[in-house]
Amino acid sequence: MIVVVVMVAVVVDLYGNLISFPISVRRMIQVSGSGSGLITEVKQLLNNSYWANGWLFLKIVAIHGWYIIVRVCYRKGNV
Repeated sequence: MIVVVVMVAVVVDLYGNLISFPISVRRMIQVSGSGSGLITEVKQLLNNSYWANGWLFLKIVAIHGWYIIVRVCYRKGNV
């Protein structure tokens, strides 16, 4: 799991889970810094040459401040 320090807007899916609107990896880099542990983990998880162009859909976990990556999107489709 990854701790995300960026504020995100949320929406409830059909199963009652809180899912965020997509958040840009570039925005995360801008807010937390390119050398932060958050960005290092995102880069390792995505393991793709387009990792910085990704958009993450996050699921909020009951523990305050924790998120699960539900889906990663790029301009040319989903991964």
